[in-house]
Amino acid sequence: MTALKSLKKTAVLIDGNSASASEITAAALHQNSNIPLVGEKSFGKGTVQNVGEMGSNKELKLTIAKWLTPNGTWINHKGLTPDIKVDYPAAAKITLINATQLKPGDKGSDVKSLQQMLTALKVGSVTVNSQYDDATQAAVKTFQQANKLDATGTADQDTLATLAQKLSAQLTKDDPMMKAAVDAVAK
Repeated sequence: MTALKSLKKTAVLIDGNSASASEITAAALHQNSNIPLVGEKSFGKGTVQNVGEMGSNKELKLTIAKWLTPNGTWINHKGLTPDIKVDYPAAAKITLINATQLKPGDKGSDVKSLQQMLTALKVGSVTVNSQYDDATQAAVKTFQQANKLDATGTADQDTLATLAQKLSAQLTKDDPMMKAAVDAVAK
């Protein structure tokens, strides 16, 4: 534990996808060295499993151990609660687009994700309604023009890839969890 005690200016980011070994590591750093946990409640995977193949498309999962934190707490189905709670922005939770092209008249979850991305990037005045309407087409065309893409108003592969890159860059630049963690260790 001497190595853990020597950690300086450290915080651990956790969220609902932090599970199993990452949760135990976070708990160990928190409980042994009072390192703050920043973010959202973790998943709560407190078991160790071996997986055995049972034929094509069949497997058997056998629980062989429990993950316990250093103070003996079993986190299964409970997770870890952060010291500093910070939610991801809504834009970080946009569902990935599976389509390779979206065009006027299309409907569904991929169109909804497209509209959410455009809204998050503040392109046009789109209503998130899962329908590729005139406002969505105009916003796509505006985005394409601003990014030197073929401005057709149809969201092709290049447009969708560029949208994803721009949104990722914005989320990285404006990461509220990272900012909270930096603020926590700056104190």
